[in-house]
Amino acid sequence: MAEKKLVAGKQTVSFSGIFNMKELYNFVDSWFAQHGFDKNENKNVMQVTEQGKYLLLEILPQKTISDYAKAIIKVVVLSEGYKDITVQRNGINVDMHQGKVDVSVQGFLIGDAEGRWQEKPLYFVMRMLFERFIFPTYESKQTGVVKEFFNEFIRDLKVFFNMYRL
Repeated sequence: MAEKKLVAGKQTVSFSGIFNMKELYNFVDSWFAQHGFDKNENKNVMQVTEQGKYLLLEILPQKTISDYAKAIIKVVVLSEGYKDITVQRNGINVDMHQGKVDVSVQGFLIGDAEGRWQEKPLYFVMRMLFERFIFPTYESKQTGVVKEFFNEFIRDLKVFFNMYRL
C-alpha cells in the first residue's frame, strides 16, 4: 500500500457570473496534459432541475516524479444552479452559462507508489530509517515539486476566471 501525504491543503477558487463550462473543462484537461499528468476522472455528475443545472466533477490527475514518488492534484469542480444563456461576442451569438462555480484543489505526494517497501517488515523499517535520517531532503524536494504544480495551477485557474470578468 502506498503512502499518501497531503502536501498542499484544500484551496478553493470561486467564480460567480457568466462563464463557459466546456471551456473550463478544456482548460483543466489541457493544463494537466501540458504538464505531463495522466488524467483520472473519478466523478462526472450532472443533474438538470427547475432551478438550473448541478455539476460535480472530480479529477485526480497524477504524474510520476521519480521511481519512488507520484504527484496527485485533486480537482473538484462544483456548480449548483447555473443556467444556459446566449451572449453576443463581436456580433456572434455564443452559448454561455450563468451561475457560481467552485473549484477546490488539493495536492498529494504518493511515496512508494508501487508498494515495494511494504512487502516485508524489514523493508518497511529500512524505508522509515532512510526517509528520516539518510535522505530527508529527497522527500522535501518531491514535496516542493508538488507544491509548485499546485500553486501554478491555482494561479492559472484565477487567470482563466479573470478572462470572464466584465
